[in-house]
Amino acid sequence: MIKDLNLEKRVILKENITETELADIYRGSDMLVFPSLFEGFGIPVIEAMATGTPVIVSNRGSLPEIVGNSGIISDPFDIDFMAEKIQNILEDDRETKKYKELSLKRAELFTMENQYNQMMKILNFLDF
Repeated sequence: MIKDLNLEKRVILKENITETELADIYRGSDMLVFPSLFEGFGIPVIEAMATGTPVIVSNRGSLPEIVGNSGIISDPFDIDFMAEKIQNILEDDRETKKYKELSLKRAELFTMENQYNQMMKILNFLDF
């Protein structure tokens, strides 16, 4: 499809990248657009938010719960809305800054330390 659409110069396919390379890719991106129709957990969204990358995600699966109010949530079939939001982030520095800050803050909820602490609260509550 990349070749059919003549996008070889705009799309780079990479395999077996390191965590450091992945973080650098997120940091170098203007945003992550993730219009998934079904998503079990959405790890790429958390990874992007942890690097301060603004996110636009679909309103499906776990994505709205993961993103909360720190990103833009859209019907994945509403192409016009998504295009408008992509353009806003690309053109409006205030919007970009807002979502970068919100992403970093929201990603803190998903650190290993925070997840451990939440699990311990549950286990203590259940008196294990």
